[in-house]
Formats: sequence, C-alpha cells, structure tokens
Amino acid sequence: MSDLPAWEQRFRAPILSFPAWAPDAPDRIVLASTESGSYQLHAWDRSTGARRQVTRDPVGILEGRPTRDGTGVIWFRDETGSENGAWVMAPFDEDVPAEPLIEGIPQGWSEGLALGAVRAIAGISTQTGFSIWSAERGRPAHLVYEHPQPVRLAGGWGLAGSADRGALSADDAIAVL
Repeated sequence: MSDLPAWEQRFRAPILSFPAWAPDAPDRIVLASTESGSYQLHAWDRSTGARRQVTRDPVGILEGRPTRDGTGVIWFRDETGSENGAWVMAPFDEDVPAEPLIEGIPQGWSEGLALGAVRAIAGISTQTGFSIWSAERGRPAHLVYEHPQPVRLAGGWGLAGSADRGALSADDAIAVL
C-alpha cells in the first residue's frame, strides 16, 4: 500500500472495531479489522505482542469475544450472510478450525449469549419460534424455554444480546430474558 499516494492510503486504511478483553486475562484481546478486505476477528496478546487473524469467513465477522480465561475466541458464525448460524469457538493461540461453542443448540438467529463461570445460556430463534438453552461447562445444552413469540437474553453485546455475563446472575443461577 506504500506505493499509493498519501491521500489514497487514507481511504484504504483498515477499520478496527472496539476491542474486547478477557475478564480473567485482560492482556488477551479480540477485535475485528478490515485489513484482509472484509471484517475478520483477530486475537492480540498484549503481553507478548503476538497478533493473528482468527476468522476467514466469506461474509466477514464483525463481533467476537475472548473466552473468560482468554484461551479461546467466540463468535456467531453466519456462513451465508443470512444471519442464521451458530455460536462457535476457536483457540486464541492456535490456527485450527472453530468448533461449536455449545453442543445441542439448533442453528438459527442469535437472540443472545451469556457466559458465566460454569454455565452458558444461549437464545436462538428459528422459523418455528424462539428458545433459550442452558449448558454446564462441557455438557450438551438443554432447552429451558420455548415460545412462538419473541424472547431474547437481556444484556448488551451488539444487536443480539450479551456474550459476557449480562443475562446471568453472579452465581449463574438466574438468567434474565
């Protein structure tokens, strides 16, 4: 890009999203950048200076978060741009394919994600209705609530709810819808 005139470089500069820090490992940061041509997630370890591109999704990924302990990167994968997909996770340090974050949740439109110390709560909507799922660490999800009318997790991560703990009580016992 350095062979371009300065005025043109300014318009081609990458756009960066606001970073997200891992609550228990604040040197572990996830942010989105357009430096590859579309928004993709990047993992940045401030303690070592290491930074790498995590996602290479065809439609791009605008929002993601590190796991609580900073060992993984979480995002809602939507491979076609229809906003229909699933929550996935990839290691923070390794370049390996992402795995489902929580087993047993159907694909659909995100209605929020809350990650507690031992429990994850996810909201999903499909053509048939809305549902809330809960899973203890490492176990498959089970259905908590289902209804044909809209329901989503309370919280504030983007338009789809919270991927921090905004919808969970401090002891992970209560989910707020």
